[in-house]
Amino acid sequence: MTAMQLSRIAFYGRTLDEYRWMFGLDTARFASLRVLDVAAGAASFTAEAAALGARAVAVDSRYGASADTLARDGQNDIEHVLDSVTGNREMFDWGVYGGMEGLRRARETSLRRFTDSYRHPLRERYIAATAVQLPFAGQSFDVALCGHLLFVYDDRLDEDFHVAALAELARVARETRVYPLTALDGEPSRLVAPVMEKLAQRGVYGELVPGGARFVKRASHLLILRRG
Repeated sequence: MTAMQLSRIAFYGRTLDEYRWMFGLDTARFASLRVLDVAAGAASFTAEAAALGARAVAVDSRYGASADTLARDGQNDIEHVLDSVTGNREMFDWGVYGGMEGLRRARETSLRRFTDSYRHPLRERYIAATAVQLPFAGQSFDVALCGHLLFVYDDRLDEDFHVAALAELARVARETRVYPLTALDGEPSRLVAPVMEKLAQRGVYGELVPGGARFVKRASHLLILRRG
């Protein structure tokens, strides 16, 4: 199986329903939760979670650009990613979206909802920052989520970056959830075991939990981290 060929880390997003599948979230509890989405990209999760009463915040290094710029970049990256998906169809379980057009609709729905929310006066929900340096006090959130960045791009984000990012997420949130744990070739990332070992040395302990959306066939687990 060949790896997906992505020339950059995509500004790409998913909906609240997709996050619920990916991270095993109980949206009935959102009214009482402080939720942080890290490397959120063009995800509509934060806007949709806030509408359910969650105190939701999204972080991405690209935030701060205009809504028009992010909308354009998001659409370009939908095309970029879907081109690579088309060349690697055997890597995916198409029952999740019903085919390529269903996948495109989900991505464009997320981008549209994100852009509408980002234009809103409550734009302070969207903070420009990186996963390794978050502008929040310790334990500011009940749960931090990071999807489709860590472990996926293990060809360009090294072990030290993963350890630093996950330690930082564990600093600001009582619980951290990461999905998927597969790299761009669809196979489990080589970094999962050594990163978990180094985090344990820092007092951050991880558990691999069955679950996830399973669009990527081998993405059968998520990582849940807690301090101490």
